[in-house]
Amino acid sequence: MRPKGTGPKDAWDWNLASQVIAHCRASGAVDVPIRCLSTALLFDSKKLEELTPLIDTLLQGDLQLSSRDEEDVHNEIGLIKFPPTLLVAGNVSVLFNDGLASFEVRKPYLGVAPEAIRSVKFMGGLHRCC
Repeated sequence: MRPKGTGPKDAWDWNLASQVIAHCRASGAVDVPIRCLSTALLFDSKKLEELTPLIDTLLQGDLQLSSRDEEDVHNEIGLIKFPPTLLVAGNVSVLFNDGLASFEVRKPYLGVAPEAIRSVKFMGGLHRCC
């Protein structure tokens, strides 16, 4: 039997898949961008996505079960493909976790990771939050 179409040459990928699961469970982190973790752990920004079918099989613990949606597999271990982004435009002052920055975003907008900021203050004039 060839689990998920793999063979002996894929043993290292199965090992990597189990390491990814172990790392995610040990860290307990949520909403970790897949490609960031893939680069940090596997030194390849897209390798973790290639391992998704193997990760799914290991999480389900049964070779006979059908594959789940990639997003469901990733969510189970705290990973996301597209992290949430706060979009701002206009004259703003942003208090980041590591300091203050004031700037004007002329067009179209600036995307900031919500977990990296403490507050956003619009400095007058027309503004809108997307």
